Amino acid sequence: MMAILRHFLRRMSRDRGLTGQASAFFALAMTVCIFAIGSEEVLLAAVLPGLAWAILLLSSLLGLGDLLEGEDLDDLLLAHKPLPALFAAKAFAHFISTSLPLALAAPLVLSVVLPHTLIPMLCLWLGFILGGIAFSSIGLMGAALTLGSRRNAALQSLVIMPLCIPALIFGAGAVSAAQLDLGWQAPMAFLGAIACASMVLGPFAAAWIVRMKVTSQ
Repeated sequence: MMAILRHFLRRMSRDRGLTGQASAFFALAMTVCIFAIGSEEVLLAAVLPGLAWAILLLSSLLGLGDLLEGEDLDDLLLAHKPLPALFAAKAFAHFISTSLPLALAAPLVLSVVLPHTLIPMLCLWLGFILGGIAFSSIGLMGAALTLGSRRNAALQSLVIMPLCIPALIFGAGAVSAAQLDLGWQAPMAFLGAIACASMVLGPFAAAWIVRMKVTSQ
C-alpha cells in the first residue's frame, strides 16, 4: 500500500502541481481578505480564523476532479488490493497534497498577521489536520458520485460543501472558543469524530458507488 500511496502522491503533487495550487490559492485568498477587512487587530482576530477555515474548505476542493478521472475503473476493480483501500490511499494522498501543507503554514501566517493577539496555534493546527482529513474523505465520495458527469467540478461543489459544513462549524468554533479562553475540547472532539467517521466510511462509500456505476453500464 505504501507504493500505491507514493504513486498517487507523486501523481497529484508533482505531476499536477496540486500542492502549489492549494498553497497559492490559500495565500492569495487570505491576502485579499486581510486587505478587505483592514488593519484593525480586534476585527482581524475575530474574523480571520473563521475565514481561514472557509478558505481551507475551498482549497480542499482543488484536485477532487482528478481523484477518479482518467483512471481505468475496470483495472481498479480487478486489482489485487481491495477497492476501499485504494480509494483510502487516494484520499490520503489528496490530504497530504492540499490540507497538510496549509495546516502547517496557516497558524504561522495568522500569528504574523496578528502579532499582539493570542492565536491558539495548537488548536488551529490540530483542527486543520482533522478538517483536512474530513474534507478529502468527503470529497472522495463526491468525486465518485459525479464521476462521468460533464460538469463534474460544479456538481462536486454542490454535493461536497453541504456535507462539510459540520466540520467547518466545529473547527471554527474550537478556534473561537480557544481565543475566548472557553472550553474548546468539546468542538474539537466532535471534529475528530467527524474526521474518523469520514476517513472510515468515505472509501467504502466511494467504492460502493463506483461498483454500482461500473456494473450498471
